[in-house]
Amino acid sequence: MHKCHKVTKSNSLIAASYRLTLNEHRLVLAAISQIDPRKPLPRPIRVCAHDFAELYDLPVK
Repeated sequence: MHKCHKVTKSNSLIAASYRLTLNEHRLVLAAISQIDPRKPLPRPIRVCAHDFAELYDLPVK
């Protein structure tokens, strides 16, 4: 079950992402993809390990 996630990033976020590892970048994208831009920003944003693994087709240990 894969959902299609669309993420729009600002230039400052793109510039900051060059200093992130692949998994850090993926984690940021997974969190951002949960935000509905038409609603107030939720606090906190949580990314469960199982959801992260499923999103990127990683084995769950």
